[in-house]
Parts: sequence; structure tokens; C-alpha cells
Amino acid sequence: MPMTGFARMMRSDHSMLPPTSGATGEFASPNACNLCHRDKEPDWADRLVRKWHGSSHQDLILHRASLIKAARNRDWDRLPEMLDYLNDPGGDEVFKTSLVRLLISCPYEEKWQVLFELAKDSSPLLRSAALSVLSDLQNRRALDLLVRAAGHGPRLVRVRAASALASFPLQMLSPGQRDVVEAAAKELVQAILARPDTWQAYYNLGNYRLGQGRITKAQKACETALGISGYEIMPMVKLALACAQRGGADCSLKYLIRAREKEPENPVVNLNLGLFWAEKGKNGKAEKSLRLAFLNDPKLARAAYNLGLLLVEKSPAEGAMLCLKAYEFSPNPKYAATAAFWLKGQQKTIRAARLLEKSIDKWPGYTDRYLLLARMHREKGLLREAEKVPQKGLNSGRMFGLDKKRLLYQLGRLQSGGPAD
Repeated sequence: MPMTGFARMMRSDHSMLPPTSGATGEFASPNACNLCHRDKEPDWADRLVRKWHGSSHQDLILHRASLIKAARNRDWDRLPEMLDYLNDPGGDEVFKTSLVRLLISCPYEEKWQVLFELAKDSSPLLRSAALSVLSDLQNRRALDLLVRAAGHGPRLVRVRAASALASFPLQMLSPGQRDVVEAAAKELVQAILARPDTWQAYYNLGNYRLGQGRITKAQKACETALGISGYEIMPMVKLALACAQRGGADCSLKYLIRAREKEPENPVVNLNLGLFWAEKGKNGKAEKSLRLAFLNDPKLARAAYNLGLLLVEKSPAEGAMLCLKAYEFSPNPKYAATAAFWLKGQQKTIRAARLLEKSIDKWPGYTDRYLLLARMHREKGLLREAEKVPQKGLNSGRMFGLDKKRLLYQLGRLQSGGPAD
């Protein structure tokens, strides 16, 4: 069996695919041909494989791999292809599961219906992955599906459902549902602590408790993880977050400083330090930490967004561009509204308007974008276009309560000839 290097060890590679040397050129994946024929190039192997097995032999594997790569890179222009593959009954279970797990960072609502269907799939592996992602959808439909899964099916499905339910408020559960969830939660904790001699077990337990809002237990678990490892920074970061939620600023800073001493350029550590200093009004220190986080992870949207907000007063152009980068790395309505607001401040109104229009079409339910776009049209004297914007929001079926009142108020002002505000 071919052997490849991983974690500074040589190991028999059970994941090595049938001859697909084309993946070496496309994705830098190792192939068995060149492991032996080290004096040859991957193109040589690819030509032979295509000669022996036909030119289309590798197409399916290369297509699936390209979808995984696109999802990792958050190239959501290919989301329709990803969803088509997930809907394909003949699709590979492992590739589908990988795609589902990567969809957790996808901000587009088109994914939800597909995930609801996959949460009822016959494959426990695929079903459990879909349930994990559904934890981000805090609504009654997702809750009911997760509770049913927590009480039925294989253990993998039950514990993944229990983990996903950690972030749901307990008051959303009936007494009967609560019993089901508590039983599955006990199974989950047992599974997490199956290796109680490892720091990862207690770190994962701390994550779970933090998601539940049980801060004291989360802190205790992460302290145990840190006691076992002594040097791993992730328990330190999690302890800092737990301290912050309990109002312990000094405790939080202590763990973040300790983590930075271990890994001075770690983007997660510097992001959290930057947010800490920004909250304390130490803008110079916050800027330094956020810049370091963004430098070491140029696709870290939260670092770009918060650094942009920090800089818009003293460096409006850079601040606006950073907010726009944050939206590009992690498209969502909040980032779209912020980026458009500061682009408008830079007199880049056409770009701002296009950004708002595109994001409104994608996510109809975020009110601030409608208000800003209508105001921009009104300032240009485009009264009819301005009136259409709040009307579109009202017609979306996504506006309720205060959001609906805000749009109705703006529409009334525009129709009476007044300003949009």
C-alpha cells in the first residue's frame, strides 16, 4: 500500500484513491505512480492513466474534489453545483458528508432545504453532519427535527443532535422534549470523555458547556484541558472567552496574553486580543492585534470587519475597503450593510448600491439595507426608485414588528415628499 507523510510520520495511506494522477496537478494530492517513479512528473503519470483507463476515468473524482476545494475556499458561486451533488442519490456518502460540514460557513439560505432533506437520509454519517449544521438555524422546524433525531436512530445521530441542541434556549422545549434531549446529552458527554486522558476531550467538553451557556462548567473543563496539555493555546482562548462572559476582564486578558506568548502570530489569539482591547477603548493596541490577525489569516473576516470599523474615522478609505473585504470573505447582510455605508461615505455610491441590491436579493430580511438604499436613491433625486425599496421589503414577507414599522415609516415619508429618514 502507498505510504505518505503526515504529522512527521510515514504511514500507509488508506485514503489513496484509484489511479487519479490528475488530482496531483489540480490539487497537489499525492499519487501512487509518482511515489515510486520519483524522477517523473505528475503529467507523465496522468498521460499514462488516461491512456490505460480512458480520458474520462478521473472526471467524477476531479469534479467532486473541485467542489470540496471550492467550499473550503468559500467560493459560493459554485453553491448550486454543490447542492446538486448533495441532491444526487448516486453521490458518494463521504464526499457528501465533507461538503455538508463545509457548508457551515455558507451564508446563503438556499442550503437549508437541502440540509433538512439530508437530515433524514438513510446514512447515519450524512444525517449526523446535516444535523450539526442545522444548529445555526434557530427556528422551530430545526428544533423539532433535532429533538426527534436526539431520541431515535444510531448513537452517532443522537449525540450529534444533542450537540446541535446546545445553543437552543431550554424554554423552547416541552417537558417531554427536555427529557429526550437530556438523555442524548448524557450520551454526548460520555462520548466526548471516551478518552479522558487527552486534553482534547476536556476542551471539547468546555466547548459544549460554553454553547449551553453553562460558563462555570465550561471554565472547569477547559482548565482541566490546560492542566493536561500545559501548552496548547486553544484551551487558553476558550478560558478567556468564558472569563469574559462572566465579566472577568483581568482573567480573560491573562489567558490571552499567555496564549500570545506561546504563539505570537496566531490569528485567533490576536483576533480575540484585538476585540478585548477595542472593548476597553485601547484602540492602538486593538489595531495592532487585529492587523496581526489579518496579516496571518488574510481571509479572517471578523478581523477585517473589526479592523475596518476601528479605522474608518482616521483612515476612511482603508476602513471601507476592509469592511468590503470582510463581506467578500464571509458574505452576510450585516457585513453588506456596513460595507455599503462606508463605501457611500467614500462617494462610491454606485458600488454601494449594487452591493445593497445584491445582498437584499440574497437575504430579504435585514432592514438596515433597505433604509440605506432608499436614502441613497432619495439623495440622488430618484424618488420612484426610493419608494420601491421599502415596498420591496414589506412585500418580502420577512418583516415583522419594529422592522415592519421602520419600513412603513420610511415609505410614508417618501410618499409625502419628505426625506428618507
